[in-house]
Amino acid sequence: MKITFLLNSQILSRLFGEGEIKIETNSENFTLRDALNELVALRPEAKERFFKGDGSINKFINFFINENDYRFLGGDKTQLNNGDEISVIPAISGG
Repeated sequence: MKITFLLNSQILSRLFGEGEIKIETNSENFTLRDALNELVALRPEAKERFFKGDGSINKFINFFINENDYRFLGGDKTQLNNGDEISVIPAISGG
C-alpha cells in the first residue's frame, strides 16, 4: 500500500525537505495514526508539531484524506487505502 503526504506549508516543507512524501506499507489495516507514526519516524522533530504531550493529534494541524477532514471520517483511526493522499495543513488564526 502506498500513501502520499502532501505538506502544504513552508514550515512543513522545510522540516521534511520536500512538499510530498510517500510511505509504503505491507499492512492491510493501516490507519492515519499509523501513517503519522511512519512520518514521525522519518523526522522525529515532527512529533511535537503533530501530537500533543498526551499523544493526541494537535488540533492546530489539519489532516485531509483525499480532501476529506479526518475528524469526520473516523479520526486518527481512519482506515487508509492504497493511493490515498493526506494533505497536512497547519491551522491559520489571527485576531
